[in-house]
Amino acid sequence: MQDDFRPYRLADRDAALAIMDANIPKAFLPHERAAFEEFLEVEHPFFRLLWREGRVVACYGLSVGPDGSGRINWFMAQPSEQGAGLGRMMM
Repeated sequence: MQDDFRPYRLADRDAALAIMDANIPKAFLPHERAAFEEFLEVEHPFFRLLWREGRVVACYGLSVGPDGSGRINWFMAQPSEQGAGLGRMMM
């Protein structure tokens, strides 16, 4: 099984939204989807998608807060892939 982290591209929007949708309401509240949609309107240099066997199975982003601290943004995986060590891979 080949895992490949790739930077987010606008063409990946639907795949990223599918992960979000699969995690509502267990991990995200329905109103958070709009904020994620807005986030996805721009190609962020530190937002990554994890591709496995030709499909996106997880995504996460890193950013720097106003105080200079590191932050994790939109850390999520397809429910069918959760518990398989993806979180460790993303960190």
